Amino acid sequence: MVFPCVLLVLLGYRMIQQDRELAARQAEDDWKARALEQRQSWLAELEKLKRSAVEQFFAGHRLPVEFAALVIDEQIRTPWERPGVIGGTTESCERLEFAVGRLPEAIGCYRRVLEEATAKEQRAYTHMLLGRALLKAGDLEGAARKLGTFKDTVFAAR
Repeated sequence: MVFPCVLLVLLGYRMIQQDRELAARQAEDDWKARALEQRQSWLAELEKLKRSAVEQFFAGHRLPVEFAALVIDEQIRTPWERPGVIGGTTESCERLEFAVGRLPEAIGCYRRVLEEATAKEQRAYTHMLLGRALLKAGDLEGAARKLGTFKDTVFAAR
């Protein structure tokens, strides 16, 4: 009499456990499907913007584009970015920027890179990164100056 009751309890427990596993897999599948749908939506929107810009360009209109970047193998390539120009000079600064409590060190690191940078592309990129760090630190005026310098450098190169 006890054995059938224990067997029923164990089978019931196993069914509940399987239901939970199935629900977790379904939730993960739903999340992946939503992420894929969002990605496709963004890519379609970008394609529309690109097509519109091409049509406007060939129609002789001034393009309303402030910034453009290439997407190559799902990685964004900025217009000033060329292999070997920027290299890893700012990587250590970025690690500091994203480490908890090390933002002031990151700002100093970016400033040192700016002092040593010779390539126009490297200086523009570092101005952008320094602006981002200053914005995080709450220095809105400093961030605006650095981002303005970045914008002026990038668009002067056109």
